[in-house]
Amino acid sequence: MRALTRRDRAPLLLLWAGAAALHAAVLSGGGVYFSNDLTHISFPWRVLTAEQLQRGMAPLWNPYSHFGIPLLANMQTGVFYPLSILFQLFPFAAALGPFVFLQQCLAALWTYLWLRGRGHCRAGACSGAALFALGGFLLGYTEAPNLQGTVAFIPALLLFSGRPALLACAAAISFLAGYPPFWLAGAGGALFLSAAWPPGETTPRERLAAAAKSLAGLALGAGIAAAVWLPGAELAAVSTRAQGMGLMKRMGHAMKPAQMAGFVRPELAAWLGRERRGGAPQQQTIAYTRKDGVSRKFTFTSSGRDTLRGESGTKFVPHVTSYIGATGFLLALIGFAALARRRPWEALLLAAGAVFVGVLLIGPHSAFSRWLWEKVPPFTLLRGPGRLSFLLALGAAPLAAWGADCLRGVRVPGVRLAALLPLLIVGELVLLGRGFYPTLPEDYYREGGELVGFLRSRLGSAGYFQRFTAAESWAYVNKDDPSREYREFKEDIFRTFKQRLYGIGNAVYHLPAGSGDFEPLIPAPLEAASRELIAADAGRREALMRWMGLRFWLARAADQGPPLVYRGPHLWYVYEAEGERTPAYWLPSSEAAALRGPLAAVSAAFPGRYWGFERPREDEALVRGTAPGEGTVCVAQTAYGGWQAFVNGKAVPVENAFGLFLSVAVPAGPVEIRLRYRPWTYAAGCWMSLLFLSALAAAGWTRRPSRTIIP
Repeated sequence: MRALTRRDRAPLLLLWAGAAALHAAVLSGGGVYFSNDLTHISFPWRVLTAEQLQRGMAPLWNPYSHFGIPLLANMQTGVFYPLSILFQLFPFAAALGPFVFLQQCLAALWTYLWLRGRGHCRAGACSGAALFALGGFLLGYTEAPNLQGTVAFIPALLLFSGRPALLACAAAISFLAGYPPFWLAGAGGALFLSAAWPPGETTPRERLAAAAKSLAGLALGAGIAAAVWLPGAELAAVSTRAQGMGLMKRMGHAMKPAQMAGFVRPELAAWLGRERRGGAPQQQTIAYTRKDGVSRKFTFTSSGRDTLRGESGTKFVPHVTSYIGATGFLLALIGFAALARRRPWEALLLAAGAVFVGVLLIGPHSAFSRWLWEKVPPFTLLRGPGRLSFLLALGAAPLAAWGADCLRGVRVPGVRLAALLPLLIVGELVLLGRGFYPTLPEDYYREGGELVGFLRSRLGSAGYFQRFTAAESWAYVNKDDPSREYREFKEDIFRTFKQRLYGIGNAVYHLPAGSGDFEPLIPAPLEAASRELIAADAGRREALMRWMGLRFWLARAADQGPPLVYRGPHLWYVYEAEGERTPAYWLPSSEAAALRGPLAAVSAAFPGRYWGFERPREDEALVRGTAPGEGTVCVAQTAYGGWQAFVNGKAVPVENAFGLFLSVAVPAGPVEIRLRYRPWTYAAGCWMSLLFLSALAAAGWTRRPSRTIIP
């Protein structure tokens, strides 16, 4: 790795200025980004983890979604990722812009240093870093800051490939950013790239030795991140994903072959796609409910060019247009041609790798690709083929740098062409990416809305259930129209959708729910219980809601009847199961056998007696009541490894109710039950992380520079 000099400042400043230009709208305080995943999953994750950390808690449990679900163990909250401190210090709306800006700056820094370490000139390193860090992929996935952070550190794996200790640090940070599938893909891509195209002439034996060092560094980095992935492995083992996802669900973000042209520029994908559709304009009518409950419609016509826009008004669909720009693509072609002349076998390996990634991207649109995703691990556990397009940008970066090296001797009037290339690439990418994400005023994330107010006033300690309608969660608002009417319409509809609490949006407001969406790892029994509740008629649903501690049912249509009582429209059609309701109830021993059977077998008559329920903190619960005799208390909290129970101060075993909830045997008389979530996997993971960090520190100490003291 080369040491930086003053002459390296200008290229880095150019890259960082490009990143600042891309995010100028939010860095200047002009608004905040919003989108589907950003609003409904990233926002709640960041708020929950920040709140718990600020109270001195490890953010292990989210009690507000799916009857309670592990928080840290989903591996995507980025709790231990260094830049996440911004969300602990500032509100989400204030932290988001600097967070994504700094991630792109780091991606540019690591890529530039990696390419300089390979021996490329400053102009070449800057050009390659620009197309990776400022291109369509990293910018497009601003909606998933954890994914963006994982990919931003992949060039650091290549930078430190010959230095296991530093590689371990980079690998650990990349994993802790919070997107394990991309960490695996990025680590695999980095290993392939460093082995297929090392910076100098090397023998096969030297390449194997370098690969062994890289594997050792990756293993050490994985060990450092054990505090996250060990609890994550426990959750994954009991999740619906472990049981297998449907192929079509996993193929949701695949590219069509024609859309591969978007890797160069989005217009190419738009042109090819429009040709296939015949180029006819599309008329769209959006029916929506305002946040004040009034139903509205808005009709407009969009051209073929507009069809590249994302569903939440983004300039382009991220997985379709992971562009590097025409200038960067041309430069990469020049670099590949030069590589093919000088090192043909390495060029062939790179081409084979690019073709393989390209086949993966198109998912179900190719028989071979479909077979890979359907039959070959680890692809059988992944989803979103088009999201792997960052691997193409990673491979294009050194090719573009070599292309710039080849043009160092070329001059245009008054200046060397190589000196202009970074300006051309950065300029093109900034023009393409400026305004990629729409913005709204900062109060977008602060405003709770009418539904939140209603639930806070009526819910108590009981929960609610909301049947999600994925097709409705974001309308396809993709018209390129600067008019005030259209702008107000978009702001209105997006505020309404945010306030309807899709995903786990309710968690921000501490509203307990038996429903949820967008979580990557959900225990399988929760999915089964949700299906049972959704499939029931109104009478059966009301009975199940009693056994599940649910008070309200939120429906898309006014289609529920007695015994559920209609409570009016509150962004949803709200129905109430009347009567006393808490998440905890006592059953006599004669009725407790029902808890050992499936939820589907419970009777319509509810024999339980509700007890008082409090939640001192997210990972604890307190239940109080007086038992007429010996019996069992069921708590509508997800039964998951790590829960401990104390009855009147004495530790007692925790059992499962319906294979879904927690239950505890209690004696007659006044009873206080304290429940605590203390998973052994988190404790073991922390010790494992400390062990690997100690090994890293010991290795660094033994290799420190020696100093000879002369008396």
